[in-house]
Amino acid sequence: MPAELINTVDADGTPDNRTAVVLAPGGSVTVDWGYRIPVASGLANVTALAGLNFQWRLNQPTGWLIGTLTITNLPSGGASLAAPFQLGLPASTNYWLAHPGGTLDDGVPSLDLSTRVGTALQAQGRSALAPGQTVTVDGVEVYSRDRSAPPTGLFELWATQQ
Repeated sequence: MPAELINTVDADGTPDNRTAVVLAPGGSVTVDWGYRIPVASGLANVTALAGLNFQWRLNQPTGWLIGTLTITNLPSGGASLAAPFQLGLPASTNYWLAHPGGTLDDGVPSLDLSTRVGTALQAQGRSALAPGQTVTVDGVEVYSRDRSAPPTGLFELWATQQ
């Protein structure tokens, strides 16, 4: 695997890009791996500074969960959060982030929300999310194998701090 990818799921639980599988003649097995592209330079994990609130609706035929995400910069954080914004999903074999507002994300569990958040902030006459302020982004899509809505605690928010 390319060195820059981060292993988030390895079928045997050891993130070494290997899983031993023994097959009987004619047998088959499905093994799931997950890899994440590293967060772009200049971004920091600001999950501790932000409250993430999702409202999910299910597209029944496809299993896509379409979410409206509200990001609140917690007053206790004391730092303004500016674009770029990226939403990350820690290792999971059930949930995969798929689309930020309709753009396919190549199957890695992270989404660049910079444009959507930036547009929402500009519409409010702001360039950053100050402590205590909120912004809403629609069209965050997740694929769930069991079609359950992922818990908010599964997500991480990466952004630029000011």
